[in-house]
Amino acid sequence: LSFPNSDKVKLQAIPTEANDTYVGMLAQATIHGNLDQVIAVLNDIKGYLHIYPDLEKVSVADVKPPDTMIDWKFSGPLGTHTIYQTVQRINKIDEFRAGLIYQLKNSEDVIDSDGFILLQKDGDVVKYLSIDFFNAKWGIAGTFFKNKIWNTTCENTAQTTLAIKRRSENITVSGVEKVSETC
Repeated sequence: LSFPNSDKVKLQAIPTEANDTYVGMLAQATIHGNLDQVIAVLNDIKGYLHIYPDLEKVSVADVKPPDTMIDWKFSGPLGTHTIYQTVQRINKIDEFRAGLIYQLKNSEDVIDSDGFILLQKDGDVVKYLSIDFFNAKWGIAGTFFKNKIWNTTCENTAQTTLAIKRRSENITVSGVEKVSETC
């Protein structure tokens, strides 16, 4: 895998032939910082409000080390909301590597939400790789607006990855910008 050296992120869609609304995304970024800074950003659950697009509310529901259960509430079109709970674990493997894994715990609207983030220290940078799979009860959108689902997922993944990168590098940016190499 080649990692971008710029402020952009590299994305790749991971289609599922059997279900074209089961959305998979791979994201890569190069973070100019140290491993502990990136882990701190991933451990800051309240800070997720500044990372995830359309995230309205996030809170820790329970902690049973090493697992953390998180309640999520995202705003959607026309006043809709998506509410679900995940369980995640962050593990620093050694001084060079760490990982975050998560999976869906429960939801009425979300069918799947599983993925991981791998971090690899490489000199004065951290290579970031995430793979995320997501599926929901899309309703009419799943029938008529599949491209919109994929495009929104691509753009949200790019924005989230770039926000993690910038927060880890202690960079703040305002406004909207093109952030990925593939969206």
